[in-house]
Amino acid sequence: MLLKRKSDFSVYCNVNQSLLDQLKKSNTMVLSNITQLLSQKRLRLTLTPSYHPIIPMIPKHVVIQQVTDNNLAIKKQFKFSNYDLFFPPELAFDPADDLGLVKDLAILLGQNALKSQKYTPFVTYKQRKFVIRHNDLSNMIMGGQVKSFKNINLNLMANNSDYLVTAVDGETFGHHRKGYVEVLDNLLNEVETCYVPTDNYIKVPDLVASSWSSVQGQPPFILWKDKKNKIHKLLWKFSRLVQKSIKTKQDKVNYFKSLSSCTFWWASANPWWSIEMIESGAWQMYVSVCQNKELRSVALKLYTEIISLAFKWQREGIIDKKFEHQLIKQVPFSKRCKQDELEYYVLKFKKAEKQALLDKNYELAIRWRDAVIKLENNIDQFDDWHVVDQLRV
Repeated sequence: MLLKRKSDFSVYCNVNQSLLDQLKKSNTMVLSNITQLLSQKRLRLTLTPSYHPIIPMIPKHVVIQQVTDNNLAIKKQFKFSNYDLFFPPELAFDPADDLGLVKDLAILLGQNALKSQKYTPFVTYKQRKFVIRHNDLSNMIMGGQVKSFKNINLNLMANNSDYLVTAVDGETFGHHRKGYVEVLDNLLNEVETCYVPTDNYIKVPDLVASSWSSVQGQPPFILWKDKKNKIHKLLWKFSRLVQKSIKTKQDKVNYFKSLSSCTFWWASANPWWSIEMIESGAWQMYVSVCQNKELRSVALKLYTEIISLAFKWQREGIIDKKFEHQLIKQVPFSKRCKQDELEYYVLKFKKAEKQALLDKNYELAIRWRDAVIKLENNIDQFDDWHVVDQLRV
């Protein structure tokens, strides 16, 4: 395990009650490793709700209860409660919300929350501290595009700050990307790491509601609650029914589980779509209500309506059309650049490729070679991180 054999770097890990329950059943060795690393102060945990809800979308008292429950579960398992960072699931957060329970902690947000284009790692707003994830660098790491920091202008990315904050899915290393643990090991040898500092915060006049996937011009949480999405409407109606049916402690747990973000995300069709995930979430809601004789028939009707509508969208090609619409909205660089700008960047890419070959950095050479192919064939618009932006850093 990388964390156990490397003692010279600092990392936060987000473990919620849902994950804790799964690890108890499937991988107790991971729990033992976390306990050991916490005792050695080589790892810190983030405070978070218990079942991965989208915080701005659910009642405040439910958020507070989930955070409290998660804190108790973590304290019981790991004897840990010394938090200094709060993790909102999907980085979905509205700075206008007053969550008194986490007022003394820094809150992790995506770069989308900054109104300014300039990256600032640590900010204060309304006397609260926020830690800002650098979107491009984090996404590059998750996308497997970074094998070394030596070919990236980190100073430019950091806007000349001494800090860059990355936040990535843990499953990136070794699960989604086999062998990537070794890459992470190499990356950590090239930089210094630290926990969230107590100073270096810059006051900002405003922060906006956002998530890690916010798109400018769209509501910040549209992937989980879209007013035009009938399945979303039915799912949120179902969640209110589940809340109404609560009578026992287990009913409350079932309700919390039904608020997990995944069901709503995979029902967004924007472009994320999975009938299996929609059915799983809707079934969780039905199971949460079915013991209530008064509401059971209403729950079954809602479950059936959601699944039937999902299959209807699939059969009638509505999902395919949504994917096509996503592609149409993206415009190749050649169709939006200034005069002679395309030729300028193609030349720059070719020079960068030659230099990478001289340096025997063949992976980087392939990246610049492919960039030219993408620009010349108008397929560059499909990149999460545009090839021109990659060249600039």
